[in-house]
Amino acid sequence: MSSKNEHPEKKIAFLVEGCKQGNLSCQRQIFELFAGRILTVCRRYENRQTGAKDILQETFIKAFDKIGQFDPQKGRFEAWLKRIAINTALKSLRGQTLTLPLQDADSSYTMNVETSASPDLREEQILQLIKELPTGYRTVFNLYVIDGYSHADIAKKLSISTQTSKSQLSKAKAKLRLKIQSIINQESESI
Repeated sequence: MSSKNEHPEKKIAFLVEGCKQGNLSCQRQIFELFAGRILTVCRRYENRQTGAKDILQETFIKAFDKIGQFDPQKGRFEAWLKRIAINTALKSLRGQTLTLPLQDADSSYTMNVETSASPDLREEQILQLIKELPTGYRTVFNLYVIDGYSHADIAKKLSISTQTSKSQLSKAKAKLRLKIQSIINQESESI
């Protein structure tokens, strides 16, 4: 008897094998299973809805083209697909007029904002605050905080120095703290 947790993984494994055989129905089902979650990843890197959808489409094209390289012994399919989405998003950003750092890389810059209360922010609000960050800040923040890359890995992926990555992250956190403090202040004024 199999547990509920095994069933989705077995289904995914079956669909992946079908994709390796070129089965279009399996590709469609894989897309339907993962498109929403992968689009969320794409949106973290690309603010424009059409740009995020383009990255999503390119992600699945690459994934289906390279599906023979997926090895279930090395990790879950969704994690493999997410890495493709991140790399595709970064490539798209490099294709734009993005030059990191967008802001100076002054490593001495730090800013602490003390918050007296912890705001009750919804996930959508937090994601919106992250989306409002300048592209360089947002990209490094997403890679480091959300996707778990090291500063050395970020530096390599973005062709910047490790120190610039650390600086961008520090500035991103400071900007987010300011935005959160502003929300707290607005909420306390309305009480």
